[in-house]
Amino acid sequence: MTLSAGCWVIPRPEIAGLNVADWNAQWSAEELREKFKNLAGKNTRFETVHRRKDGTLLNVEVSSAGVEIEGQNLFFASSRDITERKRAEEELKLSALLLNSTSDSVFLLGLDGSFVFFNEAAWRSRGYTRDELMAMNVRELNTPECSKLFAPRIKEVLENGHGIFEAEHRCKDGSIMSVEVNSAS
Repeated sequence: MTLSAGCWVIPRPEIAGLNVADWNAQWSAEELREKFKNLAGKNTRFETVHRRKDGTLLNVEVSSAGVEIEGQNLFFASSRDITERKRAEEELKLSALLLNSTSDSVFLLGLDGSFVFFNEAAWRSRGYTRDELMAMNVRELNTPECSKLFAPRIKEVLENGHGIFEAEHRCKDGSIMSVEVNSAS
């Protein structure tokens, strides 16, 4: 018979002699003892790194429930592999870093013109704070003449998959900024 410990599938005789410190690669045995003291009687979720039987490391999220049975503090814990989630988080951080390091304005809009995302250059170059611009709609940012063209331009982008056109944005100080929009759906 085999049991699963963390991400290991271990024959029953082998698992009997293991301790969490044998597969947790993030904290020492002493640190784990301290963490377990703080978990007594609590349900919690945390992230850590486990070591597989072959020595490779794995990012995991652990859900644990501390219980007391006959005066003894025990823990039920299950872990799940979050390697893909961690990779995606790192990619998002890198993407945000790259988008915010460019001097070009980058906007992601909903079909109604609401802002879903924009980079730092987008709000700074127009004099708004991030929150001020996020509360606006691109139609408010566009001059009245350009706002009238929003619907036909969205239609063109949706039909063709892309569109390039000129527009004018109103900056916070009232000045007008001419922009070239290169849009894709």
